[in-house]
Amino acid sequence: MNAPVAIITGASQGIGAGLVAGYRRAGYAVVGVELSLPSSDDHDDEWASAGDIAEAETARHAVDQALDRFGRIDTLINNAGIHIGKPVTQYTIGDYPGEARHRGDVARRWWPSSGTLVTAST
Repeated sequence: MNAPVAIITGASQGIGAGLVAGYRRAGYAVVGVELSLPSSDDHDDEWASAGDIAEAETARHAVDQALDRFGRIDTLINNAGIHIGKPVTQYTIGDYPGEARHRGDVARRWWPSSGTLVTAST
């Protein structure tokens, strides 16, 4: 496959699902990563990787799946996040252990490489 390849975390709903659809329309092959993925038709240009992206093994698996299935990774979109049930002015670094790890683990597993890294936050 010669299409560019994107890994998108938080891929099953909301912004992540929209990113998957948009990247596929743009001609990308996509590896979507999410805690739980809805069942979908098997597409040559899409692969679902279920798991908690805050865990290093899930990050390794997503990168390995992209490379095994498509042979390359051109874009990584760190979209998965967490809900913190308090005002943003009360957030501490301790509120982010999983999110901080997932963003670093996927990127470190993929790097060094050429391509685009996007980190989304709301």
